[in-house]
Amino acid sequence: MMLMEVRTMVKELISIIVPIYNSARYICECVYSVLEQTYENFELILIDDGSLDESKEICLKLCETDKRIRFFPQEHRGVSAARNTGLKAAEGKYLFYMDSDDIIHPNLLGTLYNELEKTNSIMAVSQFHSIKDVDKREQLTAMPNREKPFFSYIEKSKVIEYFLGGICKEFKALAGKMILRSSVQTYFFDESLSHGEDTKYISDFTEWIRCCHITSRLVFL
Repeated sequence: MMLMEVRTMVKELISIIVPIYNSARYICECVYSVLEQTYENFELILIDDGSLDESKEICLKLCETDKRIRFFPQEHRGVSAARNTGLKAAEGKYLFYMDSDDIIHPNLLGTLYNELEKTNSIMAVSQFHSIKDVDKREQLTAMPNREKPFFSYIEKSKVIEYFLGGICKEFKALAGKMILRSSVQTYFFDESLSHGEDTKYISDFTEWIRCCHITSRLVFL
């Protein structure tokens, strides 16, 4: 009699990092969009950067509803410091950054995860929309949908020019990107910057990136 070994497909942990500052108006919708993901093996890391509104109290209540939520309050030091706190606390194989007023499609995490596992890429990117008001959405294209090495069509010498206003301006934002954590463990946000810290982080990281997979199937709001 032959014994068959049954192997269960292991789903890797994804760390979702959300810096919060005076976000009481938005944070619940943001968190609920994460909790509704079809991909369930994640940790949601909320970092309150010394909010002056009810954000901290709301986060504490949210933690009681789901054990996957982790909360880190700190004195006000800026969004870069808050993201760095989350990065240091993260335990997942992959990182996904959100702002406290973002919402994501229920299938987003699962789709980006599957693309990373399938293509062995360092970063996967989705398309996203900018909502200026409830009745108006502007679609922002991160990059053309190409399943090929990132620098096969962007020369490394053009990286800085590209991120400062190249063919795909919105790629420089953190929105809609899932990143292999081991590839950025030595990359932290510049805490001296109050603006453009995400652009610097992404541009520094992508100066040496080997492969980035782009998908147009899902949106990040």
